[in-house]
Amino acid sequence: MTKMGKRQQDILHLTNELRTGLGELLDAVPEIPLLDDLIKFAEEIIIAPDEKLLGQGELNEYLYIILEGRLKVVIDGEVVSILKRKGDIVGEMSIVSGTSCTADVIATTRTRLLKIPGVHIHEQRPEIKIHVYNILCLTLVSKLEYTNLKAKQFETLSRTLEEKVIERTKELEERNREVSLSLRRLEDVYRQNDSIIKNLATLREQEIQTSLHLLQLTAPAPEQVESARRSIDRVNQSLLKLENYAPINQSLAGKKVLVVESSPRYLSLLKIALGGTGVETQFSHSIAEGKQALEKNDYNIIFIAAEFIELASDIRSLSPKSKIVLLSEEDSSSHVSRLKEYEFISSIIAKRQEDRAFNVKSISSTVKKMLTGDIFGLEKYLHWGTEIKQLEITSSTQRQEVSQKALSHLSELGIRSSILKRCETVIEELLMNAIYDAPVDKQGNQLYNSRNRSLPAELEVENGAKLRIATDGLFLAVSVEDPFGAFSKKTIVDYLENNYEKHDENFNINQGKAGAGKGLFLITEHSDLVIFNISPGVRTEVIALFDLDRTKNVSGTSIHYFET
Repeated sequence: MTKMGKRQQDILHLTNELRTGLGELLDAVPEIPLLDDLIKFAEEIIIAPDEKLLGQGELNEYLYIILEGRLKVVIDGEVVSILKRKGDIVGEMSIVSGTSCTADVIATTRTRLLKIPGVHIHEQRPEIKIHVYNILCLTLVSKLEYTNLKAKQFETLSRTLEEKVIERTKELEERNREVSLSLRRLEDVYRQNDSIIKNLATLREQEIQTSLHLLQLTAPAPEQVESARRSIDRVNQSLLKLENYAPINQSLAGKKVLVVESSPRYLSLLKIALGGTGVETQFSHSIAEGKQALEKNDYNIIFIAAEFIELASDIRSLSPKSKIVLLSEEDSSSHVSRLKEYEFISSIIAKRQEDRAFNVKSISSTVKKMLTGDIFGLEKYLHWGTEIKQLEITSSTQRQEVSQKALSHLSELGIRSSILKRCETVIEELLMNAIYDAPVDKQGNQLYNSRNRSLPAELEVENGAKLRIATDGLFLAVSVEDPFGAFSKKTIVDYLENNYEKHDENFNINQGKAGAGKGLFLITEHSDLVIFNISPGVRTEVIALFDLDRTKNVSGTSIHYFET
């Protein structure tokens, strides 16, 4: 630090420099010779670049006023401020408070300053002292305003960074879920392969060998022949499963699927679900893009987000053969109103943002069923090789017994009571529906649907219903099948719409029905996914799926409708 000394002949020059630098801070006191009094005790100094003027934590006894140059204020190694205006004051906090410096002050260029001992400020006449402190207070206010501005900028930056961190964290969580899903898929493949090997071993050692032995007998007894026949049937069914397990992707090659969805998160999920089917998939992010895609190509299936529902009408005119699947986050009542308004929509999938496994299962199963035409069987929603229990029913008097057998079986498998309670309601309504509402005569006239449910209903053996139940540990599936195929989408939608919206107590009576409307409503409300598979006049299958993961907060029911 170089001291130039105090020169009386420079007082006027310094006074003018200071008045120019301090500017409006002195406008309030023009009549008081403030600068003359201060400069009598001041000296001019010059410091070189990178030279420290004040040190953090050190005591300071001087007030400094910049005449020329540039200083930086550093706290704990971070630059918090730059002082470069003529008249900027440095060291005032130490003089006012009598405490040590809170920051380092370092020159960044050659800097010329006026150095005034603090003790002389305190010794000034009261009127001079008041105005000096007034200037120092105004300086502190100015610095505080600057600090507040920096704090606001920091807060904005901090909030932006926090949002970025949250967004990145979500992305990482999403990637982690994708990895977990991939691992689960690999585990499924290993389990399925293991199941295949065990089934083949069973076929060879038990079924085939036993059947061959019985058939080689000279005069097999009728019961031995029947036993061999049953064994051969089991072999045939098992081999049929193996045949169905053969890569279905080969039959899906060349099929085209269009997805119109704007959510990046759900698009990622759709890519995973559809990527595993082998179909050719194109993605559009708006109605305009969707229309452009429809004008250029024909698609077998088109998935559209609920926000783009109006595109369904364009699809109907531009690509009438395309099957439409609606992706919705709304509840079941809204699903029904959509099916009512757009009767040509094939299926509705309820999007569960936090449940990738369920979404992937729903989407991939839907695509395969729509493109292959093989729509029946709850096996399509479970891991291959899952054991399925089947119970047959031909009379309303058997209903309770069949239901209890099914529930006892599920209880032995470890299904928790809350799921069993929901399942009991669904089984009861499905059986009631199959016994009272489904049967028709050869002319298509319904037999028992107007009969009071307390009165018995009997079916021929060939017209009986089949109750099937199974679980793969992730999902519980329940289905009831009848050989009539009398259900229609319109019937389903009308019943559900009445229960969700109209609440007309006489609706079923007016329709010539006794109770199916309320039954379908209960089935839908108690299940996580309901699938209606219809072959008109031939076969009806209703499948109810229950998610067994108790950690999920499941809400909303998906409704799928398939027709051959």
